[in-house]
Amino acid sequence: MDYAISLIGISYSFFNEKEHEPPSRDKDEAPFWIGSPGAHLLPPRDTLEKSGMCCVGMINLVRRYLNLSIPECYDNNNILCVGGTFAWFKYLKTQERLEKIDYTISYPQGTLLLQDYNPQDQGHVALVCDIYDTLSQSKIIHSQGIGEKKCVMIETLADSEKGFRYTHCCRDFLTVD
Repeated sequence: MDYAISLIGISYSFFNEKEHEPPSRDKDEAPFWIGSPGAHLLPPRDTLEKSGMCCVGMINLVRRYLNLSIPECYDNNNILCVGGTFAWFKYLKTQERLEKIDYTISYPQGTLLLQDYNPQDQGHVALVCDIYDTLSQSKIIHSQGIGEKKCVMIETLADSEKGFRYTHCCRDFLTVD
């Protein structure tokens, strides 16, 4: 969680599906920060500050920091997406690691919250950062692209612009590959 917290304040960078190429393992760049297989070097903070990151870019960087993998999504042996919300949701669902969210209970620090990819806003992800009696009261860390502050931030889930749109979670996201 310390690495995620070190990213606070880095600006949000939006991925425009009509203008940008899908993320690739050949490039370590904004907004997804996928890296390449076997490469564990992280971009320096000044590079991240200059380029920004989308919500899943923060998640991918945290996973890279922990030497954990980033999923790819295939269709007929062709890569559709690497490290995006769609790829994460599909990977975790296939691994049977997703559960429906219950906003009335508490989840452990590091739990991944997911809103699956959709064409309207591309979905969203966040990590539970500070635990309280219920998920709604807990604090999350995420790269927020809506509202006045567009950056990596910590806020209560209830105060988040994306709050209550999460549908699933993965409790072991920072510990299991």
